[in-house]
Amino acid sequence: MKVSRNRCCAALAVSALFLSPTAIAHAKSVAPEIITHEVRSSANVSERTVDTHTDAFEPNISESEYLNTKLVGPYQAVVVSAGEVELYASDGASPFEPHRVASVSKLVTTTAVFRLVEDGRLALDSPISDHLPFSIDDRWANVTILDLLQQHSGLPADRSSWFGSRWETCEAAAQEALTRAPLSREYRYSNHNFCVLSLIIEQVTDTSFFDAVDDAVFTPLRMTSPSLDDDYRYLAGAGAFEISAIDLALLMCALQDQSLTAPNFLTAASKNLMRNRNVWNYGTGTWVFDNGSWGHSGTLSEGRNIVVELADTGQIVIIQNQSNALNSGLELFPFASRLANLT
Repeated sequence: MKVSRNRCCAALAVSALFLSPTAIAHAKSVAPEIITHEVRSSANVSERTVDTHTDAFEPNISESEYLNTKLVGPYQAVVVSAGEVELYASDGASPFEPHRVASVSKLVTTTAVFRLVEDGRLALDSPISDHLPFSIDDRWANVTILDLLQQHSGLPADRSSWFGSRWETCEAAAQEALTRAPLSREYRYSNHNFCVLSLIIEQVTDTSFFDAVDDAVFTPLRMTSPSLDDDYRYLAGAGAFEISAIDLALLMCALQDQSLTAPNFLTAASKNLMRNRNVWNYGTGTWVFDNGSWGHSGTLSEGRNIVVELADTGQIVIIQNQSNALNSGLELFPFASRLANLT
């Protein structure tokens, strides 16, 4: 059966690692200039099969104007509306090729946690000490799964330490942090929170972190590109995934109830928690922008990413940029808004 070239969900079934007020202010100051750009030739995805599809994805040539003169390096971008791809643009890579997504991994990890909660294997209000493979200091007794997701657990940021060869594994980082007293329980964007969530996911599923997320998220949504980045595997659920732009679109389609392979993927209660701002500009495992748009951004070496659902139109926009030219993936938000306006 041949499916429309624009039918993303039928065819295939936001903050960076280091968010700061300075980065946000810089992002808001970006003023993109869009120029005409022809998308590259159609990506062959005949090896990707789902119940209704074995066809290849093709870009929509008539709506292919994209490219910011300030966007340096290879990129791929996808705009989806009501489950249909409205625009695909690329400069150097197919939207089906996996790329380093950095802290967009947190959105994936959050989705896996909610799937386990809805399956009755986790509870958002359960103490983290109930689900770890090692003992922790008693002063963490009141810290819950939800505290980790909302970034106010009291775990440290330790930003430089994550990239200074201090820890070789997520477990080593978590064990060190959890033997000390919690810091103040204010909002603190920390990779530790999602490292600990990764360990909890492993413990409750009795399998590896990747396999658990594969079972809960990737397989139901026919996401075939994800893998763990060898260079950043120790980040686990905080930033270790490599995923294609189209597979990220599939995830966001599911969170809009637009998935044909996994309808009713999450309950309204779970999705509302993800979309609603909790503290500062963070929701529950998500970045929530001032205008109500939500998603996540990511920043790592040669990787700037944003995955966002725009509040005013409901469009999903995914941009992946394999360059270090931008300070953070958060700076792609104005690009995403301008790109959506072209469709």
